[in-house]
Amino acid sequence: MRICVSTHQGKLYDDEITYAVVKNEDGEFAIMKDHVPIVCVIPKGYVKLVVPEQELYLAVVNGKFLDNNKHILKNYMMIDEKNGISCIINDANNEKGKEAVLYYQKIGEYNNTSLVVIELVTGRHHQIRLQLANINHPILGDVLYGDNTRKLPLALACFVLTFFHPITKEKLQFTHEPYNALFTTFLLQKNIKESIICKK
Repeated sequence: MRICVSTHQGKLYDDEITYAVVKNEDGEFAIMKDHVPIVCVIPKGYVKLVVPEQELYLAVVNGKFLDNNKHILKNYMMIDEKNGISCIINDANNEKGKEAVLYYQKIGEYNNTSLVVIELVTGRHHQIRLQLANINHPILGDVLYGDNTRKLPLALACFVLTFFHPITKEKLQFTHEPYNALFTTFLLQKNIKESIICKK
C-alpha cells in the first residue's frame, strides 16, 4: 500500500510499504494494511513501519499442480499507474521494476481447482494475484488477472501474520480462517485442515 503521513513536526513521509503500526499518546496502536492509498495526519505519537516475520496466505486457484512440493516464484514487477494494475517485466534493469518473490505449495485439490499456501517474501502491488496468474493459475474470482469465467469473490486471504511488537519486541502471531465460501470445500477436509495448522 502507499502511505502518506504528515507529522506534527511538519515532516512528510510518502512511500510504498507493507504494514504500518500507528501508536497514539495513550499507548494504543493499530495495524494498517490495504491496497488503496492511505493518508494520515498524526498530531501526536508516531508511525513505525513493521516488516512481517511471517506472512502466509491461502488461495484457491484455477487448475491443478503436478506435485505438492514448495516452489519459488521470482519476477520483476511494475505498476501500470494508468490502469491501476501490475505487470511482469523482463528487464531487471528497468528503474520502475521491483523484485517480487514468494513461495507457494499446493495442499489440496477439488475438481479443477487447487488450494495453495503462499509465503510472501516481498510485498508488491497485487503480487500474489499477478504471479500466480503468470504461471497459468489465476485466483478464483480475480477478473483483473485472468479468471474471467466466474463471478465469484476473490479467493485470497491472509491466515497467518507474525511480527514483533514495535514497543515491547514481543513476537505476536495472528491467525484467521477465511470466511469465503470458496475455501469451505477444502477446509472441511481433515488432512487439509491439519496441513494448514502445521504451517502456523
